[in-house]
Amino acid sequence: MTNILKLINQIANAEAQLSETQFLAPCVKGGRVRTRVAGMVYTFTPKPSKFNLFLSKLP
Repeated sequence: MTNILKLINQIANAEAQLSETQFLAPCVKGGRVRTRVAGMVYTFTPKPSKFNLFLSKLP
């Protein structure tokens, strides 16, 4: 069985890397962008809300 504290630390490290990561994703006006990290799905809403075409960096 995996140590729960070790698992929590792994997820925290993956989240920290996500905030420093740039990615390119299609996005329509009023839409959201999703990505998966350590098996968990994260949803981002681009700002400004009128944003269109591609999200290239996390808000």
